[in-house]
Amino acid sequence: MSNGGGSGGKSTLGSKRPSSLLEQQFEFPSPENWKRGQTQKVQAVSYKVHNKSHFIGREEAPSCVEFTLKEDEIFSFGPQSRFLITGQFQIKAGNGDWTPCERGDSAKVTLIPNWFEMFIKDLDIFHGNTKVVSSGEDRFVFPYINAWKYNYMNKHQKQLLCPESSHCGHGVPSSLTGWALTANSEWRKYADSIFVGNDTFTFSWIPLDTQPFFQYANYFQNGLIPKVLPMPILSQLLIRFNFIDNQNNLFKIVESNPQNKFRFVLKDFRYVGEHLRLNKSFQNSILNRRSLLQL
Repeated sequence: MSNGGGSGGKSTLGSKRPSSLLEQQFEFPSPENWKRGQTQKVQAVSYKVHNKSHFIGREEAPSCVEFTLKEDEIFSFGPQSRFLITGQFQIKAGNGDWTPCERGDSAKVTLIPNWFEMFIKDLDIFHGNTKVVSSGEDRFVFPYINAWKYNYMNKHQKQLLCPESSHCGHGVPSSLTGWALTANSEWRKYADSIFVGNDTFTFSWIPLDTQPFFQYANYFQNGLIPKVLPMPILSQLLIRFNFIDNQNNLFKIVESNPQNKFRFVLKDFRYVGEHLRLNKSFQNSILNRRSLLQL
């Protein structure tokens, strides 16, 4: 007699009867060997917020901000390791007071493309007393180069680098008329994410082509993963941001409202670092290594 499970009406007597759905709930998989977990290299990952260690100027609009990084753990540079910028755009009409920019104020002004990097005068990184030089551009050159990159880069790359709609990388026109004041222009759409009234906006940022935050020619592309920094055996990292003294060049005010003034207020600036807790024996082998570690 056929049980209906074979093809062509052939009997399946003698073969193992498959368990039914009701019987499968009594079948348990074999447990994996938990001892294998003792040899894995990374045992835990934590994210630590690093506040600025020094600043010059007003608290909400400093002219210089420094971060000092010196830890007893290995630094990793995954996609969550980045700077966090919180701020607010404000408007001042004539001799009035500064007030937060509302959505409708985007019809009165346009913002320079890649505005946050234009806000930075210098970005210097020191390992101990040695300056880390990733490229050789003159001052104020890299924001223009990066504006071009943000516009033409791979969409997947841009999503990784600029996950928030308010990110300065999205504040770049893709056409000659993109930064027009018309209702549906690229500028007006982007301004909706940064002209938010009494609220503030926050975006995460990684300086392009800047070691050690950005490694290789592309960011997490083609399976290339950024290398770690063995911080316990390194000198401290000093990251220094110098900001421009005059923000007037960041804004292009429409001619019908020449009395208006605009500014960006930096409310908060932090760095989120990715820290690794490693297997003790593996960590010792890394920290005792005497060969050159090339990023």
